[in-house]
Amino acid sequence: MADLIPGHVLHTRTYDVKAVVVDDAHFRLIGRIHDVKPDGLWGVEDSVAMSVHDMTLEMVVRVHDLTITDAVAAMNTHPHMQCKTIVPAYEQLIGLSIARGFTQKVKELFGGPRACTHIGALINAMAPVAMQCVWAFMQAKQPAVSGSEAVSGEDARREHMTVAAARNRNTCHVWADAGPMLALLSSGGDLPAPLWAIERLGELGLDLADWRSNAV
Repeated sequence: MADLIPGHVLHTRTYDVKAVVVDDAHFRLIGRIHDVKPDGLWGVEDSVAMSVHDMTLEMVVRVHDLTITDAVAAMNTHPHMQCKTIVPAYEQLIGLSIARGFTQKVKELFGGPRACTHIGALINAMAPVAMQCVWAFMQAKQPAVSGSEAVSGEDARREHMTVAAARNRNTCHVWADAGPMLALLSSGGDLPAPLWAIERLGELGLDLADWRSNAV
C-alpha cells in the first residue's frame, strides 16, 4: 500500500463533454465521467492506476427550446453487477428542457436512491455545455452584414441580445437582476465583447467593430 504523503494524489475525476451538430435544428451532447484510483491506493500493491467508474451519456437536444429528444446512458466500468440496472431510467430525460428548472428536475428524477450518483453528476456537468451551443448555432446562422444591410443587421443583433438576456437572467452574479449586464441592456448600451474575443482580434489585427457587425 502506498504511503500517504503530502501531495500524493488520492483520486482523479475527469469530465469530458462535447457537442456535435446533428442537423440545423439539433445537436448531440456526448459526456463521459471517469474516476481513477492511483497505483497502490485501491487496496493492494499495484503499479497500475485503477479505473473505478467510466460512464457515458449521450443526449440529442433540439436547439430552439433545448428539449432533449433522445438519451442513452452506458456504464463501461462500475463497481457492482447491479449498477447497470439503472441505465434505462435515463430515458426519462427525453422530453425535458435544459433550461430553467432543469437541475431541480434532474434531482427529483435521479437524486439519491433513484439513480446513479455519478451519472447524475455528469448530467449537471453537461447542461451548461448545451447553453453554450445555443450561442454557437445563433452565430453560425447569423448572416454577414455590411453597407445598406447595417441597419437591419443591427436590429437583428439587438433582438439576439434581448434573447440572450432572457436566457441568462439570474443564472450568475454577472447576469443578476441588479448586475452589470442587464443594467447595460436596460440603458440601451451594448454588451461588452468577450475578453477572449478582444484578445484574439488584437492578435489577428482585426477591428472589434467589424466583428460586432457579424456577431450575435
